[in-house]
Amino acid sequence: MNKKNSRRASKGFTLAELLVVIAIIGVLVAISVPIFTAQLGKAKLAANQANARSAYAAAVAEYLGDETAAGKQTTYTYDVGTGKATKEESATAASLTLLPISEWKTNTPSITATPGSKKLGDNVATSWKVTISTTGSLEGFIVTIP
Repeated sequence: MNKKNSRRASKGFTLAELLVVIAIIGVLVAISVPIFTAQLGKAKLAANQANARSAYAAAVAEYLGDETAAGKQTTYTYDVGTGKATKEESATAASLTLLPISEWKTNTPSITATPGSKKLGDNVATSWKVTISTTGSLEGFIVTIP
């Protein structure tokens, strides 16, 4: 048997073939990582939107059940973990300009008491402060994003 025949008879892949496969996998990963990151931001935004709606509903329920809050501007703290709103006795009203929840985007700046670089798509908020006006409507949100 000569050298040509023994080379063809061997099984396996050549180094060039393996490098081509690795290069293709690398390109696919490079394309998919930004797409997955964007989807993760959208999921965090959706969670924040759902939590904001829940915080508002819980605050209104507490407001309607509290006879001492009637006709007063009242602030409630909503804990995402427990799903409960508690009245803040000495709270500063969350009098921030509100963008409707349905119009929030992943790059919308967070609604915080101390403005920072956090965006609503960066992380899921752990606590919401909701202020209900004297007429019972939503006055504002203050959010805590870790």
